[in-house]
Amino acid sequence: MTEQNKVRTLYAKLCTVCVFRGVLKLSLFERFFAFAGENGSAERKLLAYSAFVSTVYKGGGDLTDCVRRAVFENENVYVTSHVGNRKCNPCIDASMQRELEILSAFAALTPAEFAADIGTALAIPEFSSREVDLVREYAERVREIDKYGYGIFAAYGMFRLGDGPRPALEPILTPDDTTLDDFIGYAEERGRVIANTEAFLQGRPAANVLLYGDAGTGKSSTVKAVANHFFSKGLRLIELRKDQLSKLPFVMGQIGANPLKFIIFIDDLSFHRSDDCFSMLKA
Repeated sequence: MTEQNKVRTLYAKLCTVCVFRGVLKLSLFERFFAFAGENGSAERKLLAYSAFVSTVYKGGGDLTDCVRRAVFENENVYVTSHVGNRKCNPCIDASMQRELEILSAFAALTPAEFAADIGTALAIPEFSSREVDLVREYAERVREIDKYGYGIFAAYGMFRLGDGPRPALEPILTPDDTTLDDFIGYAEERGRVIANTEAFLQGRPAANVLLYGDAGTGKSSTVKAVANHFFSKGLRLIELRKDQLSKLPFVMGQIGANPLKFIIFIDDLSFHRSDDCFSMLKA
């Protein structure tokens, strides 16, 4: 297969993707489709190629890493069936394997292969890529889905509940990066929080926790540091405001079937005599 034919063949194969259809809506793939579908002059092809590379650069400059993230974070029928312990149709399983092979080949594309398709001798923007076996890597992640998660929970560690008539869990794009090594003092109190969280992650009895004390003693920072520390063990944090307590059943419904473990974090919890939120918390 020539380098030019490789790009065209992958374009056709990507059009057949079903299980991972969601990844094709990402700008990385949309820009590739725009490039591969461009039948105009070399200049128009170069313009489409540069737009594609710009998207790769936004993802760090490595095409393989961009594709891996897209695949691992995708919420699809195969992974949700696995999490729900539902038997997957053999056709879906076979399609998943085939699509991962296609995506592996796409992730390994090089600038030289794009240049051959463009048919230009001009120097073109470079990006990095490498061979990858997404079939094997995806199988490993699915086996440990309780640590890696899927969808937005695979990519982010902290979330908040949005406002509006249709609230949704939103990732916190710039979370607090506090670590457990950043603290001075209150080691015993923090140790109890850590031990309780470890028990929670291991499926042993764990308690709900109320942290109280003077301002600036590290209550909120402790919770966020614990969430950061145990991210790789499958812990995620969802922050609710006090006025969102009535939405707690909705949040529980969103995460109830998820294999990850979640801390529901309510910061700055204080009540006035006429505050209706207190009765909601008691319930």
